[in-house]
Amino acid sequence: MISAQNLKATLSMQEVLAFHGIDIPTRRKILCPFHNERTPSCHVYDDSFYCFGCGVGGDIITFEMMYSGISFRQALTWLSNLAGITVDSLPPAMGHTERKRRRDNAAADAELNHLAVEHRHLVHDLHVFKPRSPFDFVHERYVRALTNINNVKYVLNGKGF
Repeated sequence: MISAQNLKATLSMQEVLAFHGIDIPTRRKILCPFHNERTPSCHVYDDSFYCFGCGVGGDIITFEMMYSGISFRQALTWLSNLAGITVDSLPPAMGHTERKRRRDNAAADAELNHLAVEHRHLVHDLHVFKPRSPFDFVHERYVRALTNINNVKYVLNGKGF
């Protein structure tokens, strides 16, 4: 199976740039292909590049993705063909339903985290702002905590907590 690490070990940044017709001088500074400039500000290293003009940088896969406007999978396939590595065993791409399920799970986790934090704040307010005697001033945060704590508990219980 091909991996990004195997591909990076096989191809150098100079080979990828040379394939695209970008000559690398001995100082390893080139005109950045991602923005217009008059003086070279893109530094090319053995395994990566970085442009001090626009802040773009990365490895050979990132460069190919940005330069050709393709996805990670397409860049991996293209670069493996360039390196002469067979790509017959690439893992299947994640489908739309899998991405949607992960996005929904992340949203549910964020909502649950928000409820847990809200519950913690309400419990804190119940203890800190509780009147010490019947004649003490009742703070509005104590009233809000009394009002909302049962709602938050109800929602958390409905989610299995």
